[in-house]
Amino acid sequence: MIFLSSPLLIKTKSDMKRIVLLILIIFFTACASNENKKSVSKKIIPDDVSYVVTEKNPDIAFNKTRIIIELNKKVDLDIIKEIAIQERVANAAFERIYIQFIVKGNNDGVWAIASFTPEYESEICGISKQNEITMIESTKIEGELIGKWIEDDVTTGLIFVIYKNESGNLKIKVIAKNNTMDYDCIVVTKNGKKRYKQSNNKHGEYYIIESDGSLGLYGENGRFAIAIPLSN
Repeated sequence: MIFLSSPLLIKTKSDMKRIVLLILIIFFTACASNENKKSVSKKIIPDDVSYVVTEKNPDIAFNKTRIIIELNKKVDLDIIKEIAIQERVANAAFERIYIQFIVKGNNDGVWAIASFTPEYESEICGISKQNEITMIESTKIEGELIGKWIEDDVTTGLIFVIYKNESGNLKIKVIAKNNTMDYDCIVVTKNGKKRYKQSNNKHGEYYIIESDGSLGLYGENGRFAIAIPLSN
């Protein structure tokens, strides 16, 4: 470095040593700072969480890509972010990235979304992991349980419980994220299938327990949604 030896900048060997020492301190401080940043920002996805990219739809003309990811289970937003960052790195050629997350075994489509536009945003559209725990706690009943099911819809998210109370009356409990409703229920058999109806329903909607154990939600135009059995 020629400028270090210039007599206009460095008057003594002592000055030169001080400058070199200062440069080394700055260099090693910067390296340590970078390592700390890496250790803070790097999070490990738990061993029991796995995912697979099931679909990619790049749009080179608009410099964006859409990705669908299947999760093996529900996760929190921190893990959603970690997975999204990994896909951001893998698809760095695109300015904008849109990611849809589905959960294996969930029949109700998109459960969460994340995007880089280029700022990062994310949202759980269905029932979050914590919401589900709270909602399941509300499925407890006094009486005879017929079945309980979850419909993890992207707009609502509901749990249904069909049971007989201690008086032997048939009931349907509908549990949402923020409230629980208990309805009287009547059963009508048609075409060999039992139709469970809320007694106050005026829209022709009813439920059928399907042959595979799922709960079909029906209206005047046929089945419009399906809820999967809850094991716990």
